[in-house]
Amino acid sequence: MANTDLLDHSTAMAQATGLLHAEIVKLRASGLNARQMAALNAVEAHMSAISDANVAMGDSVRQEQEAANQEQKAAAAEKRSKALPV
Repeated sequence: MANTDLLDHSTAMAQATGLLHAEIVKLRASGLNARQMAALNAVEAHMSAISDANVAMGDSVRQEQEAANQEQKAAAAEKRSKALPV
């Protein structure tokens, strides 16, 4: 998967996680019994783990892109320096 595809995927996952969190807030506000609250807390914990993994993936992709950009800049600078008359 290309880096841009991974970033798009990461963004979509972040949006979906945000929507899910909003629904959890609504459920909590509606009044839940202890068993329902425990189940909701478990769902939220799993959602948090997914969100953390998604952030890590997005950070990794961004770092890879930045490293590739720096390599391209360095290669272009080297090419320009070789093209200059001495």
